[in-house]
Amino acid sequence: MIITVFVAFVCIYTAAKIWISEERTTVFNKKKIEVKDVKKYNRTCAYLVLGFGFAAEIPLVVMGWFGANIWLSIAMLVLLIVEAYLVTVVYSKIEKSMIKQYDERG
Repeated sequence: MIITVFVAFVCIYTAAKIWISEERTTVFNKKKIEVKDVKKYNRTCAYLVLGFGFAAEIPLVVMGWFGANIWLSIAMLVLLIVEAYLVTVVYSKIEKSMIKQYDERG
């Protein structure tokens, strides 16, 4: 139960921090990239963090209720890993659409 509350607070705090940031956040991408609209990029990243946090709460709650069942806990852990992978796939598609395209003429 403590982990569930901790994950919720961390996701909400991180999303709020990203949402109010004036500069491009580095939560998903540590390298320097130029985006078309920084606010839109930050808000999209904040939504992704909130979405992952919400989706992660379900397996964590199930693991808390049925903690003695090892197979259910393993299935929920795999579900968390799949959710994290899906967030990175969604982010990569969003990043490609928001990255600033440079003119090929120079």
